[in-house]
Amino acid sequence: MINFFQNLLLSPRPIKIIVIVINDLLLLFISLFIVLFFLNTNDIFLFQNFYILTIHGLIYLPLFIYFKFYRNLIRFSLFEFQNFFLQIFTIHFIASFLINILLNYYIEIDVKNHFNFNYIFVLLIFFYFFLIINRILFYQLVSYINNFKKKFNKNIIIYGAGILGFNLLNFLDSKNVYCFIDDDPFKWGANINNLKIFSSDLTNQIIQKNKINKIVIAIGGLSENKKLNIINKINNNIVDIVFLDFDKNQNIKEKNFDYRTIQNKKFKFQIRKNELITDSEVLITGAGGSIGSQICLQVLYYKPKKIILYDNSEYNIFKLSQKIEIFIEKYNISDVEIITHIDSIQDFKVLESVFLKHSPSIVMHAAAYKHVSINQRNINSIFRNNVIGTLNLLRLALSYNCKDFLLISTDKAVNPTTVMGATKRIAELLTLGFNNKNSFLKTTVVRFGNVLNSTGSVIPIFEDQIKKGGPITLTDKDVSRYFITIQDAVMLVLESLKISNGGEIFVLKMGKPIKILDIAKKLIVQNGLSLKNTENPNGDIEIKITGLKQGEKKYEELFINKQSKLTSHTDILQSNEEIDYIKVSKLIINDIANKEFYDDTFINHIFKKFVENYE
Repeated sequence: MINFFQNLLLSPRPIKIIVIVINDLLLLFISLFIVLFFLNTNDIFLFQNFYILTIHGLIYLPLFIYFKFYRNLIRFSLFEFQNFFLQIFTIHFIASFLINILLNYYIEIDVKNHFNFNYIFVLLIFFYFFLIINRILFYQLVSYINNFKKKFNKNIIIYGAGILGFNLLNFLDSKNVYCFIDDDPFKWGANINNLKIFSSDLTNQIIQKNKINKIVIAIGGLSENKKLNIINKINNNIVDIVFLDFDKNQNIKEKNFDYRTIQNKKFKFQIRKNELITDSEVLITGAGGSIGSQICLQVLYYKPKKIILYDNSEYNIFKLSQKIEIFIEKYNISDVEIITHIDSIQDFKVLESVFLKHSPSIVMHAAAYKHVSINQRNINSIFRNNVIGTLNLLRLALSYNCKDFLLISTDKAVNPTTVMGATKRIAELLTLGFNNKNSFLKTTVVRFGNVLNSTGSVIPIFEDQIKKGGPITLTDKDVSRYFITIQDAVMLVLESLKISNGGEIFVLKMGKPIKILDIAKKLIVQNGLSLKNTENPNGDIEIKITGLKQGEKKYEELFINKQSKLTSHTDILQSNEEIDYIKVSKLIINDIANKEFYDDTFINHIFKKFVENYE
């Protein structure tokens, strides 16, 4: 029996719905039989007529579906009895009315003595009673099975097949351990207590196929950086990662690892209510990127009606779909329609078809070309993507009556000296120019600095250089940047959407900027190595200064005029900037919207004309 219900809980949602529908129809028929028996024993013959049962089933079933009776399935909350009763009450009286009409006028059975008010009222009581008892039993059974699974499912991987891993297996309940993984190829294929050792390169594959929810790291003396490497290796999966400390006597002490050690400012991460997103249709561009994929996962918490994932990379959408599948299973998220669309935001007609078909009410625009040095050599491509793509989205959001448009911006848009920064500043101006433009569209810009562990960020580049034996290449010893984790940044982005009245540039509080040189030195030490310089010529890793790249700044800024004001959120500021909206309108109407071709000369003209301090 336990196995049956375990398989039911793991089965696809349509199978679960069919099982619950059959269950509810049986409860309805049992209730009908009891009511007829108690009200008038002579009416039992009605129960014996198959079409009486069929009529009840055919009437109740569509009403169940219409009133979303199976939204929560068997994960029924004990605190929802009131709403549950209102649903049953409404469905029951509509069904009773329809059944009376059907039997009286179409099937020509005299039902006045059978289906009277007493029958309707008593059937409601019995049916509701049976449903409540049934749901409570289901609820308790699900809780029991979940606890049962935690005790006996092989849902743990031990990372490290050495002495510590062997000791850990004895420390844990071995029934819960699925396998070992290790970086040493000589151990692959061997067994420890009948548990096979796999390559750590297969970690993601093992997690996804076997519903692993915890990885315990049994490797002693790990630096914070090596811990970060392990996390990055499995960051496509929603699993708990536990690092263990070992004292001198090899006693095990469990320690949850907090990898957010580089940023100066610490944020208290929490998911709050967001009524703007709940039951809304949300379009996320750049959905497969570092920031976009985190937006998708956090938006899922709020249970939107629909999420449209838009990205020009098939691989990114594929990886994101895997994350979402695991995320939904782990957090029991249901009734969110997920749409994937692979295309470029530069194609207006394709974008318009998406708006026409899915009617998004919220657009979260994270799509952008971001790599500074590459963009310097591809000015036309980045302009069409970052500027024209943004304009396409804004025009469609306005035309198709969206409520909110949020642009993910960057500190590089402030007094930009690079093509990438200039395009993001133009995107900011366009976004603000569309706010409440003869409509209910509300536009918002959120600006922040460098994101830890995002694609192409400085830390993985330095780590790769350290693995190769150095040197670490740094453009200037005084270069500093703001840093924030992806999780913190997206949490505050969604909070910005809540507090926005439209037309604001919000800037996330990010603490003090951090010198890139200090990060490089810290990574060298955390890898158990030493800095090689004139004072220590026998050191391991050298830091080589290469000189600032074209357009690169030593220090990034978050505010154009260094002026800001507080908002209702302690970690979000509003940039106090004066925007010339007439100038922005001319930019949209005269300079960009009606232009069919954008050459480098024209683009540079746009930058110098509309971007502050751009040379």
